[in-house]
Parts: sequence; C-alpha cells; structure tokens
Amino acid sequence: MANQPTSFRLPFHLSEDVDPQVREALRYIHNGVKDLNDAIVAVVPKLGGSSAGPSVVQAAATITTSTGSVPGTIGNVNKQAGTFYALRATDFGALVVLGNASPVAVSLDNSLVTPPFYTVIENLGPSVATLTPATATVNGVASIPIASGGLAIVFFDGINWWSTTLPVATGLNFAGNEIPSGAVDGVNVTYTLVHSPNPANLLQLDYNGLGQNQGVDFTLAANTITFSSAPVAGSTVGPAWYQW
Repeated sequence: MANQPTSFRLPFHLSEDVDPQVREALRYIHNGVKDLNDAIVAVVPKLGGSSAGPSVVQAAATITTSTGSVPGTIGNVNKQAGTFYALRATDFGALVVLGNASPVAVSLDNSLVTPPFYTVIENLGPSVATLTPATATVNGVASIPIASGGLAIVFFDGINWWSTTLPVATGLNFAGNEIPSGAVDGVNVTYTLVHSPNPANLLQLDYNGLGQNQGVDFTLAANTITFSSAPVAGSTVGPAWYQW
C-alpha cells in the first residue's frame, strides 16, 4: 500500500482548564510532526532511483507550515556544562541538558522568552538542579528541584511558569549487551548471567541474532538460563538485556 499523508492535527482532547498558551505550544508540536511526516511521505518515492544519499543541511530557520510558522529551534539539543543557566527564546522546543557535577541553578526569566513557550530540561549531573523564576512563580511556588537523572517539561504562560517533573526510577540497575557464560559446544544447555533478572519476564535474550522466547526457547531460574535444546557449537548465545 502506498504511503498516504497523515490526516491528524491535534489527536487528543485538552480539558478547558489548560492554559491557552500551553494549548498553543502543544498545537505547534503536533502540527509540526504532521507536516514533517507529509514531507517524508512525499520525498521517499523520489529517493528510490538515486544511488547517492540525500544531502542534509542543519539550520535554525523558521519552518512555514499549512497552519503557520514553527520555530526552527524545535528538536535542538542545548548542552550546558556550567552551574548556572537562564532559559531563553532559542530553547523553545529544545532539550536543555545539564551536566555539571555541582548543583545547577536554572533561571526562568520572563524577559528572555516569549509565550507560548516550552522546553525540556534533563539533569544528567549527580547533583540537584533548581528551577527558579526571576519573577512570578513556578507551579505556584518560588522554585522546584530536578533530581539527578530527572527530566522536566517547562512551560511559560506569559506570567507564571509551569513544570511537569518526571520521577526518577530508584533502586534499578540494568544490564545490556551481556554475553551469558557457558560453553557453546553443541551439548551444553546451561548458561549463567552475572545478575538475576528482576522481574524475570523482562529478560531479552538473543541467539545468533534472533530474539528468543522465554518459556519456549529457554527457561530462567535466578541467573541461570536453560535452553530447550543445545545451541550449535560455534554459535552466539546472547547478548542479553535485563533489569536487576
């Protein structure tokens, strides 16, 4: 079936108490996605007969869509290594990454942005980052923290600031691309992981590049994998991905 342009614009209902500026920011996002998808659908058939890859030019220009102008800052990544940063208009729709080892102060300055405005802030540093408006409030208070590893979506309605802070998962560890130990000799069926997956049913295991089905191709007891039939000598058991 040939690709067809999408027909959606804003594919969900927003309650009436959502601030109009926030509604407009969300509309920017979804309209931009729609127009980008239509552009991809239109250009893909034209690439089929060419052996040369398309040339990609990165720019921060404003994109004109069927519903208005979308700032070219959407999708940018702004990496900040210092202990202080003030959000500005160029962060509209961008990801601001904080990475200093010390606590980071983020200023929400009304004079540096124009509503509707939103941005995403990720704190990759080991310390807490604090969002503090230069004037007014954020979520009705003077400041709010972003924990290490945390993520916040920040909005400005023209007067006050608002933030949805995503919780940080604690006490979780992940193993990726781990090769289980055990002889791959055509006889052995038992292999061992470094840790015991928890929950066990989330273990993902490959064999010769193909995903295996737990309970069918293998069973798991603590950190021991038992295959239903011995892997062929010289084949590849793993990698495995799991939480523990």
